[in-house]
Amino acid sequence: MTVTDEQWQKIDKKYGGLIWKISYKISGDNAIANLEDNHSDLQVAALDAIAGFKKKTNLTADEFIGTKLFDQYFKTCLWNFKNNK
Repeated sequence: MTVTDEQWQKIDKKYGGLIWKISYKISGDNAIANLEDNHSDLQVAALDAIAGFKKKTNLTADEFIGTKLFDQYFKTCLWNFKNNK
């Protein structure tokens, strides 16, 4: 699935702060858990969450971005990524 710049801007505007917050909370060896890498990994996880939600619902990103169900799914994916890193 391809996410357009406009769609990513919506995601970043709404969830960018959360992605940074989670990035700060990932701890461990600095070689594998530095802030910039954590942020990049979470952005990839965000793209995976968008693709997963599209596959699950058969909706387009424009249709589901901003819905409550996507919001819950997206946040859960990000926190699960943090917990598994």
